[in-house]
Amino acid sequence: MVDFKELIFRNATIDDAAFIAKVVLSAIGRFDFGAQTPEIEAILQSTKSICAMEDTLYSYRNTRIAEHDGKPVGGLVAYDGKDYAAMREKTFRIIKERNGIDLNGSDMETQPGEFYIDSLAIIPSERGKEIGKMLLKDIEQQGIAKGHSCFTLIVDTTHPKVKDYYATLGFEAEEAMNAFGTCFVRMKKKTYK
Repeated sequence: MVDFKELIFRNATIDDAAFIAKVVLSAIGRFDFGAQTPEIEAILQSTKSICAMEDTLYSYRNTRIAEHDGKPVGGLVAYDGKDYAAMREKTFRIIKERNGIDLNGSDMETQPGEFYIDSLAIIPSERGKEIGKMLLKDIEQQGIAKGHSCFTLIVDTTHPKVKDYYATLGFEAEEAMNAFGTCFVRMKKKTYK
């Protein structure tokens, strides 16, 4: 069990790429920190290489890590919406080249003027302990320090409890959108500096 006094939040490093890959794949429902089949291992390795790059959507440079006792227990990928289009183009191109998956039919998830919360996941043994909430608060402070007051994210419409969770944290539902062939709802939170 995590002792919150010993929980630290830090910027990820390239050495965290494997953990970030698990965070990203967990956030989209492809992996949940469990047993790894050869298929999952291949997806993790491909995603890890994307996370180890500096200018991709899931880069270690866009990630904050919650750490306890020297081990990551959660991660959150977030970035400035002005950088999204270029990072998306590179990330989606790499995914298509390596895996044959074309994601370009997805709607744009964010735009300039927003600080976008892309992926958030906590290891199963530490869920329900508000680590995700603390990571969100941490990233909000990071965004505000960079001059942002508008935070956005998307939630799969088949997960109403997740939508309700973000609503309790001040995010308001906006329009529906398509991402990766699934219907999502965009949510936005305005803060005041």
